[in-house]
Amino acid sequence: MNNKEMIKSIIESSTLDQYLVGITKDSVVRRRSYLKEGFDGYVVIDFNLTQKSALDHEEELFNTLTADKTRSPYKKYHNEKRDGSYKRATGGIPEGEKYDLYIAWINK
Repeated sequence: MNNKEMIKSIIESSTLDQYLVGITKDSVVRRRSYLKEGFDGYVVIDFNLTQKSALDHEEELFNTLTADKTRSPYKKYHNEKRDGSYKRATGGIPEGEKYDLYIAWINK
């Protein structure tokens, strides 16, 4: 299963309420944080990415998933994050670090 198929299968799940995509330098810490906040799942989609590559992938995914407001990927995207424009950010982490691209979700 490639990354796009994995994302599609998660988004199309009838049990999914909301999801979001993001990047992180530390997936273990990020996963714990989301689970503490009430998220039900967290999967690394791609890993060991350069900062530029991670940001590029995250931006492409966000823009693709939220482009059509009539479709399920937009409607299910985290409602606090889907309507704003994408903002490239690494939390102040300097270039040279490796990043993971992830999807996290909340079930109904």
